[in-house]
Amino acid sequence: VGALLTTLAIYALAYMADSSRTTIILAGITVSSFLNAGINTIKLINTDITLNITSFLMGTLSGLTFNKIALPAIGIIAAVLVSFILAKPLNILSLGDDYARSLGLNVPLTRFFLLVLSSIMAGLVVSFAAIKLHSLIVPHICRTLFGSDARYLLPTSALLGASFVLICDIIGRLIAAPYELPAGIIMAFIGGPFFYVPFIKEKKEAENKCLNMNTL
Repeated sequence: VGALLTTLAIYALAYMADSSRTTIILAGITVSSFLNAGINTIKLINTDITLNITSFLMGTLSGLTFNKIALPAIGIIAAVLVSFILAKPLNILSLGDDYARSLGLNVPLTRFFLLVLSSIMAGLVVSFAAIKLHSLIVPHICRTLFGSDARYLLPTSALLGASFVLICDIIGRLIAAPYELPAGIIMAFIGGPFFYVPFIKEKKEAENKCLNMNTL
């Protein structure tokens, strides 16, 4: 419910502008800042739950059992299956808003439905642990390995994402034994350098482009 309300708030802010991808990102940053302020306020008011909130935000999987995740798992599987049906509209949308409209796609409605679906999946995934970075890392890796076709990108991202979280959780249990280092911390260490790679790649491509222009 929280994820859905947050998504609706972001989309409402973006809708008042132009509902473009950039506007949605900026609206998301705005809402995220507001919610972070609310979390910090709760931590100050009720210090008894500070430890639990901290553990949750670090992304620990400690104490999770199949019985606890059974209901979210059903919702996630259902949402993933629905996303497979929307693979074709997602491919068209990735070509750009103008091109998608020329092909007869209702861009605002499609983007809204995809945002709602993704918010449901994200809300279910983080209902027990705030696992965040892998949702940004894994799709980039899958896009490099399998291409940008959503028919292949969606299932491979789901499988690789789940595997990546489990691997990070195992690493955290091994290197800190007999204690446990939250999987979220391991992913943060991996994700930090990962996000620097595209900047280096983009810089090299720009330098090669300038070199080619000078050669011509």
